[in-house]
Amino acid sequence: MPPSRIIFAHPCKTRTDIEYAAEHHIEYTTFDTDSELDKIARFNPRFRCVLRIRADDPDARVPLGLKYGASLEDVPSLLQHAQNLGLQVQKKVSLGSDNDRTGW
Repeated sequence: MPPSRIIFAHPCKTRTDIEYAAEHHIEYTTFDTDSELDKIARFNPRFRCVLRIRADDPDARVPLGLKYGASLEDVPSLLQHAQNLGLQVQKKVSLGSDNDRTGW
């Protein structure tokens, strides 16, 4: 698989993880906290950052919103922090696994 199709999505990245991804030309990574943004800016500011937004789905078998994703209330400050750090940001919604909702 080409590195351009990989999103480095570990929720708690270490310095060595970020450096490894950069060395292997991984372009995208996720974040949902200020601390992840700080690590990204410090160790690989060339990442294209994907904001993981919490979206609760009560029908999901594994509700990922319980563990992953920024709340809607936190989104503006996270985007501002990313901008202050000079990072590129995109947005993504995590609905959970085995969800049968269509048209989202």
